[in-house]
Amino acid sequence: MSDSVIQLDGINHSYGDLTVLDRISFQVRRAESLAIVGPSGCGKTTLLRIIGGDLTPSNGRIRRAGRVRTVHQRSGLLPWRTVAENIELGLRNGSPLSRKQPELQDLLRLFRLERFADFYPHQLSGGMRQRAEVGRALAGETEILLLDEPFSSLDYLTRLRLRNELVELLRIRPRTVVLVTHDVTEAAQLADRILVLSDRPAIIRREIRIESMRPREPTSPEVVRVAHEILSELGLEHDLRNGVADSAVPMI
Repeated sequence: MSDSVIQLDGINHSYGDLTVLDRISFQVRRAESLAIVGPSGCGKTTLLRIIGGDLTPSNGRIRRAGRVRTVHQRSGLLPWRTVAENIELGLRNGSPLSRKQPELQDLLRLFRLERFADFYPHQLSGGMRQRAEVGRALAGETEILLLDEPFSSLDYLTRLRLRNELVELLRIRPRTVVLVTHDVTEAAQLADRILVLSDRPAIIRREIRIESMRPREPTSPEVVRVAHEILSELGLEHDLRNGVADSAVPMI
């Protein structure tokens, strides 16, 4: 696979008589951030589950090189475990016992959760729960990070802050990332490359590459341009008439 850590060849998937994915093929390079966008219900999460190994495609081949962790839309933290205990679960593989405690403390500092190490998930804000979730996913030796609309349940300002934090965390702890999102601005801010899917059965309508370095501001010219291109491809360009800076972030 050369420098590719994920490769999909001719992926088809159906639920009974309903075909969701149709001949999906692409690669993801090591340490690349790829975003997948498309109409609601087109099969984005199904595709992410196939990439993660949770679902076997009806047809086609997928190859992965490395361990996979997934961050979901709603927190998957265990409610009976503290923040520290939840993040420590991510260290169960790949780290010897002598390194687990120092690495756990490093992660708590990195995610600014030191003062909340003994708190339980219900005692945290939504943003802090997602920060702990990402911390658990980045713990240990995981090479591939799958993000399934990780910030969509949060308020707009918290989403903006966590996007910037994620970019910085990936700079410190590089991972290959596949992000599924309805938020075209989020895709344009976080991704090196964007795949635009069609309506069901989904095919890849277009691939958009972003050349500028991250972090990117939501109002930067390239982010605005890419968001326009995505919405235009989907026939929704009028949804951006008020600009991406508006609190009503373009969603698809």
